[in-house]
Amino acid sequence: MIHLYRIGADVEFVLGQKNHDLYSIIPMNKFLGVDRILSSYIGTDAHPATGEIRPPASHNISTLLYKIGFALATIDTHLTRNHKDSKIFGSPYCLNEPLGGHIHLSFFTRKYPHYDVLLYDLDYPTEIRTLSLQNKIPTSPVIIRLLSYLILPFEGWIQPWNQRVTRMENYGLHETMRHTESRPPRRLRPNEYYYHLEYRVPSTWIIHPTIAYCYLALAKLVLLNTEKIAPFLTNAVNMFTPLLNATPNNSECKREFFYRLNQLQGLVYTSDLLSLQKALRNSDTLREHLWADGGSCKIDAWRKLLL
Repeated sequence: MIHLYRIGADVEFVLGQKNHDLYSIIPMNKFLGVDRILSSYIGTDAHPATGEIRPPASHNISTLLYKIGFALATIDTHLTRNHKDSKIFGSPYCLNEPLGGHIHLSFFTRKYPHYDVLLYDLDYPTEIRTLSLQNKIPTSPVIIRLLSYLILPFEGWIQPWNQRVTRMENYGLHETMRHTESRPPRRLRPNEYYYHLEYRVPSTWIIHPTIAYCYLALAKLVLLNTEKIAPFLTNAVNMFTPLLNATPNNSECKREFFYRLNQLQGLVYTSDLLSLQKALRNSDTLREHLWADGGSCKIDAWRKLLL
């Protein structure tokens, strides 16, 4: 049993400036005037040309999206003021940079043996450095396969196929997760582990708030319903096969996503998840044109969250 506490994110982007009809990258560290900033609200990735937004974690997805929107609006204001013909970009592989949308989840879980099975799952080796990120998911711990059960087919449906594949083949250390333990806040649930998980599988979802909402909402939905989703992982090794193809297959991923989602009955929904079905429908419409301009973030849509 998992008791979700908070959800957070660090989501990546790049800045681009137009020059003779082509965009070239504005390194985030130069934009900020520093070497790198790895822990601030607005900062850089370990690769300092890439920007990251790291909003404080929240109990509510709407609050988290507001914080991301505020950061984007701030960056955009300074960017357009100081760099002519410039944009914030948020597609999986943009200006030769692979971009991720990491989701942070803090939760309580029972101690042994539940903890070991959920987080380490000794039947599945986790150190397979020769494979791409998406190839590693079937051999990752249970918690990653639970999250990926819905999020990965959603990504295969929504994201531009070739960029997604290129990003997953070139991203960092190909880690599917990072995790830490710490002291429980305010002495809550003293007999359980308090656990922080960074889910590193998704591509960046910063392009539009509706897409961002879907990723975050699906992650929260899974963590609220792990015991109802776990029985569907019996075919875990082969369940991501459609995403491994070099040939674009977004429509098959869409069918697979809704097949999996519709199989799950009696799920627990919190109030901030009640817009998920509407957001999924809107995402289907959005994806037809979201990346037509090279994948620039839709700042006007993000600014509307601030009104």
